[in-house]
Formats: sequence, C-alpha cells, structure tokens
Amino acid sequence: MKAIAESVNTFFYAVGGGWEHIEGLGIARIGEYYRKFGVGERLGIDLPGEGKGFVPDEAWKERVKDEPWYIGDTYHVSIGQGDLLSTPLQVAAWTAVFANGGDLVTPHVVKQIRSDRTIRRIEPEPVARQVVAPEVVEVVRRGMRETALTGSARSLSTSAWAMAGKTGTAQWREGEPTHAWFTGFAPYDDPEIVVTVLIEAGGEGSRAATPVARDIMEAWLRPRDEAVPAPVPPAPAAAVAAPVERPPAEDAPVDAATSTDL
Repeated sequence: MKAIAESVNTFFYAVGGGWEHIEGLGIARIGEYYRKFGVGERLGIDLPGEGKGFVPDEAWKERVKDEPWYIGDTYHVSIGQGDLLSTPLQVAAWTAVFANGGDLVTPHVVKQIRSDRTIRRIEPEPVARQVVAPEVVEVVRRGMRETALTGSARSLSTSAWAMAGKTGTAQWREGEPTHAWFTGFAPYDDPEIVVTVLIEAGGEGSRAATPVARDIMEAWLRPRDEAVPAPVPPAPAAAVAAPVERPPAEDAPVDAATSTDL
C-alpha cells in the first residue's frame, strides 16, 4: 500500500521486471494484466473515435524498431512509461474496477433512448467480472485511500468527503514538462463517482491534476441546495468495497498519445 500511496517506482520495477531474489512478472504477464483492465482495446463507449491505447511487447519492438527487448523496457512498462499508451477513458475504467469491487464496465454517455412508445434504459455492461481477486482489489483500494491521507495526494485529506486515488507524472518528450495525471473515486466507503484528470504538460500530478479532481468530486457530492460542509479530520483507511455503478447482477446471488505511471 505504501508503494501506491507514495508512488515508489522501484517497488513496481521489482514486481514487473524482477530484482535480485524477486523473479518479477515479465513483459508477457504484465501485458496480460494491462489487457484485462482494458488497455489496448476499445471499451465500447457510445461515442465515435475511441482510442485503443497500446501495450508493447518483444515481438512488436523487434518488428517495428528493429531492436531487442531489454529489461529496462520491462521496468518502464511496469510503471506505465516507455511505449505504453493509455487513454484517460481507460484509466477511468480501471479505476472504477477498484471503486466497484472488481468489475470492468463499458462506459456510456447515453442514459436512455426514448421513442413515442418506449423508453430503453442503457444499463452498464460488464466487459469482465472480477478482473482480479477481491483481496487484490482491497489492497489497491486501501493503497489509493492512503494516497489521499498521507501520500502523494494528501491534499485530499482535508476534504469533507473521504477520497481515494493515484497521482501520475508521465514523461512524453525530452525537455518538455511532464503530463500531470490523477485518477480517483469518492466517497471511499460508498463510491458514487470516478474522476480521471490529465493535464498535458502540466507538471506533477499531485500539484496540477489532483486539485482539479478534488473540485469535480466535491461538486458532484455536494447537494445543490446546501452549503459546503466544513472539513473533517481524516480517518484511517477503511476495509470496505462498494459499488460505483455495478453491472446488473447475473442469475447467481481520448486516444491520448501519452504514457502514464498510474
């Protein structure tokens, strides 16, 4: 959880590429997980022009760049850098996986379609259910909550609502300011909204993107006819998984050409 909260790249280098006695996932398994969370494929939003993002691998680099795959490439992809591409919509979708308890859901902008005789509601559709084990979801949730309490997004700790999230600072061109990312959800114990902010060449995610996301989440959560509530002291991270917008239960009980270290 600390590695998530404080954006400890070296931890994820070891998990992805290995280090000393740590074997690491390797680029093939890393790619499998990225694709499980929707990176590299269109999610199916009801808008034209949705981007796919891109998950690099050894064969692609040899074919396109005529270069071998190095361990450094694996380290870069492990933190969402290098040749990996992800759209803000994809980042929001996999953030919702941790907000709703494990389901990857097709995003929609259309709520319902009306005709003279019928009204057809557009329900959230599962792309995949329980993408990773519940205990994994809970660890990531708690890490994202700790990010807002003591980590890189601790400015959120003074909000009247318990928020959770992850900051990102993505390199995209040498000599240029980094892209600033934040993705998160609120309230932590009973999520209603996921917000993903990308500010191109905005600098650090904690300074540029996080305040924007906070304003959006607070505007959503604040009743329109009530004043802004006074901030409350931050509470310890809770161990509760709850839905944001969960797909209907089954029978049983912009292509942003940028990398992200989220």
